[in-house]
Amino acid sequence: MIQHVAFEVRRDRCDACVEFYALLGFERVTPPPSLAERAAWVQHGPTQIHLMNVEEPVVLPRGHVAVDPARAHRRRSIVRCAPPDPPGPRRSARPDMATRSTAHAEAP
Repeated sequence: MIQHVAFEVRRDRCDACVEFYALLGFERVTPPPSLAERAAWVQHGPTQIHLMNVEEPVVLPRGHVAVDPARAHRRRSIVRCAPPDPPGPRRSARPDMATRSTAHAEAP
């Protein structure tokens, strides 16, 4: 089981990223004091995502995270989710997922 993953995100987009993961049921948790000024952490069950604040994020060209919207809670529907700070064009073998889209959610 994976305990956490870490992503670099632009400092000015960090709050938007936290809000995106909240749509999937993640809640903000407090990182250790040594990281509090430079990171935001979110957690769902035992899984954490560490958002590392940087001015110019370095992102693997094919790196990605897949979420299962059917398992996300605290929402009625999430359609073709993508984090708010995409690193570049999205590629997918599924034609319906070939273009970048934003998260859409109904109120709980």
